[in-house]
Amino acid sequence: NGAPNYGIEVGAGDVRVTCLDAVRLTNGADTFLCSDIAEVYEAGEKLEPGDVVVWQPGIERKVFKSTEPYANGIAGIYSTMPGILLGNEDASGSIGVEIGNSNTAQTIKRMADQQMPLALAGRAPVKVTMEGGAVKPGDLLTSSSKPGYAMKAVKSGRVVGMAMESFGGKANNAEKARDGKILCFVN
Repeated sequence: NGAPNYGIEVGAGDVRVTCLDAVRLTNGADTFLCSDIAEVYEAGEKLEPGDVVVWQPGIERKVFKSTEPYANGIAGIYSTMPGILLGNEDASGSIGVEIGNSNTAQTIKRMADQQMPLALAGRAPVKVTMEGGAVKPGDLLTSSSKPGYAMKAVKSGRVVGMAMESFGGKANNAEKARDGKILCFVN
């Protein structure tokens, strides 16, 4: 119907942006879209929402899928649908800020393989594998040996965020699955 899928409330000294969309992740938990702040970065290869991405030594301003556990260059997670998108260039060449709305999905699709929205803060779905064991809420997540996937961090090192959902346990019937998606808190 073309109606925006967000709302803006202005009060005494503050502004609240509310996203009205929701997505159902593979584990059956309801997760809200538009729940992170992201910034546009160049992609050094084809990436997908939920990928854990890293900076490569010697390559400026481009991110790539992570390929090793506890990668030193962890940059973050490819945002599925950011509530606020920074650094987006519109058709006129202007760079600005986009508040998550019905156009954000088109903006991300238009980025194709050259750019991606990197989740900077908030909640973002992330691809996860059982390489580090079962994941429960509160576990720190790091890169894994499976390209683009996070795993439970079981030793000190770089992390991408904190699990907000279980994976690989009876809580979500994923005990037989080796990989999937969960919600991650990025800060």
